[in-house]
Amino acid sequence: TLFLNEPNDPGVYGNNNYYINSQFFVGGDFLVAPILFQAETASPPISPTRDLYLPAGSNWYAFQNNEAPLLGAVQGGTVISYTAGLNLVPIYVRAGAILPFQNLEQWVGELPENPLTINCYPGPDRWTDALAYQLYQDDGITQNAEKNGEYRVSRIYQQTLTNGATTRQIRIARVTDNYTPPSPFNYIGILGSISSATQVTRDNTVLPNVGDSDSLQSSPTDAWYWNQTLNIVFVKIYDNRSDTLVSAS
Repeated sequence: TLFLNEPNDPGVYGNNNYYINSQFFVGGDFLVAPILFQAETASPPISPTRDLYLPAGSNWYAFQNNEAPLLGAVQGGTVISYTAGLNLVPIYVRAGAILPFQNLEQWVGELPENPLTINCYPGPDRWTDALAYQLYQDDGITQNAEKNGEYRVSRIYQQTLTNGATTRQIRIARVTDNYTPPSPFNYIGILGSISSATQVTRDNTVLPNVGDSDSLQSSPTDAWYWNQTLNIVFVKIYDNRSDTLVSAS
């Protein structure tokens, strides 16, 4: 999928097609470059090293899985020499990406409620239908989506406004709305570019800052907190509006 996502970048064919043969995309913005071979026997043991190519035309962030703050963005068209053990997969995320995650389930439906965390990365605006992330949801088990049209499609947009302070805006708008997910709420993770966040609103209503993760999880209403260590604003919003706008300043 490297050449499908980046058809106009000759760099993806570099190193005798090594990048084409050893890297792949999940979707359009999540680039995976697995460690394929053990390092040669050495004393002391060393981790294997591989080269990976970041496609031109975008900046890229090393994927931290919301466990560490974002490192500086790397310019596209760059080759990185990456050293890692076989238990670590090099992953990079395109600047401006919108990526939904859920907690791990060993089978579909293991967790009765498994809210999404919609991670929004700093970068170019995605404020048009063509650039918005399209989220598809159904029950994951039955054929009701195909037979009865029981599914939901939402578009997720983001943009950054700068007027003395930085404001990140996230809009979620349902396009097809014939399915209600079991979780009554979702989270939005606004990564990077906002330090010392002071205010979050939803549809122009100021939300309470509950101060920490446990309080956010237990909040019965829309709320937020800024994780200073990770530099991520986490917003909890209940799934009760077909079109909603969240702003963090």
